[in-house]
Amino acid sequence: MIKKFDKDLVTTIENYSAYVYKITITFKDGTKKIYIGAHKGSIYDPYNFSSEDETFLKDLRNPDTEVYFEIIMKGTAYDMFDLENQMLEEVDAKNPKNEYYNNTNGGSRYTDQSASIEAFIDSILEKIKNGDFDKYIQYLSVVDIKNNIDEYDRVQIRSEDESVADIEYCRPIADEIDLKHFGDTSFLPPCLAFGEWGTKKDGILWIDGNQRYTSVSMSKLGDKVKTIVLPKKEYKKILDKIGKITDAMIDLAYLRNPLEAAPLPMKPKELSKRIFERSKSLEGIQSDAQFRFLAKQNRFGGTAKKIIDGAVTLWKNQEEAKKKGPDFHFYEPDSPEGKKILQDKRIEMETAYEDDIIWGPYSSATFGPSHMFGVIQRTMFDKKKYPTILIQDGGGEIIRPIIYHSSSEVQKDWEGGKAAATTQLLEDLAQKYNLVIAPYEMVSLIAKSVVSKATK
Repeated sequence: MIKKFDKDLVTTIENYSAYVYKITITFKDGTKKIYIGAHKGSIYDPYNFSSEDETFLKDLRNPDTEVYFEIIMKGTAYDMFDLENQMLEEVDAKNPKNEYYNNTNGGSRYTDQSASIEAFIDSILEKIKNGDFDKYIQYLSVVDIKNNIDEYDRVQIRSEDESVADIEYCRPIADEIDLKHFGDTSFLPPCLAFGEWGTKKDGILWIDGNQRYTSVSMSKLGDKVKTIVLPKKEYKKILDKIGKITDAMIDLAYLRNPLEAAPLPMKPKELSKRIFERSKSLEGIQSDAQFRFLAKQNRFGGTAKKIIDGAVTLWKNQEEAKKKGPDFHFYEPDSPEGKKILQDKRIEMETAYEDDIIWGPYSSATFGPSHMFGVIQRTMFDKKKYPTILIQDGGGEIIRPIIYHSSSEVQKDWEGGKAAATTQLLEDLAQKYNLVIAPYEMVSLIAKSVVSKATK
């Protein structure tokens, strides 16, 4: 039974850690005023509201008013305080001219990005789509861009190995510029850049447009890149006081690259990294706000969940690294740092055991008997093709596997029983082919950062 609330709009939700509520006060003349709030805890807690507004308290005590309490939604603390912020921003509740008692529009330590900033980013995208920013279009010289590329700042949303343009996508555009438009590039959708960036009046921050710039560069007749160059007055709300690229700017760049057939759709792994970077907590990673961010990029359902799960893995990896100290970092195995760690281990093993077969490095997530069969097939039946890894006819060689854990979750699976099961299978195969499996050489992808990084 609800004691302090007149109505629960979500009676079906039984498991929750916070809720959003609304208090409506109706006066004798029929006018109303509203208070919206969020609370971490149960609806049965000894809690009514957090407002200390004197007018609100006075109206509550007034016997001539009707007071109606209702529960709007229940869920995680992150989602509920985010919802409160969204609701208050939507009606601009803090505006004294509105019918709300709230003197703020919400936002708290649970909210990674305020609703007002989110709405502002959306408004930029909408204005580009509607042509409201066409007045800021400039045709920038490809030659000038190429000559000054090192001086231009840009928002980098892809890893270095994914940052290059898709030539197969750019070539037809380059041909169209030459053959159909005779060098005129006005038909292309505009790139986006922030003008008046940095200390120079003509400074530029590139938000997106790598594919179009490359297409124009590849063409024979095109020499201009169509670009919306926003003046500072149009983006100052997301401008950092000291002129750094902000999370909001990075989000804008991601949202300018939704899931489409071309060019180069963002890979789930890249989006997982972004969700991880824009979150302050594990709860924040799994929040409705993150699914909302992905939906704006046409990522829904199972695809969105896969991206979120990837971000959760990155968070747990980070937590594992932090156990060794604030300057330690968990490097992805395919990152430049991760590749170097694994390669260095391989070289170390080859130097220390010249007469043995060095095996790997392999991820513990996929390591198993199939690797053994691969070595046997390559070395016993095609020695000319694989002269550096020879298993003699009589066998007896020692195989030394190098194993790494690609995530903290994979490590738990390995240590929880997979290692023992894999070892038994490999030993059975080794005995059959008169080989010796040496103890696994484990290499950690956790290493001290070159530059001390602030922890989340």
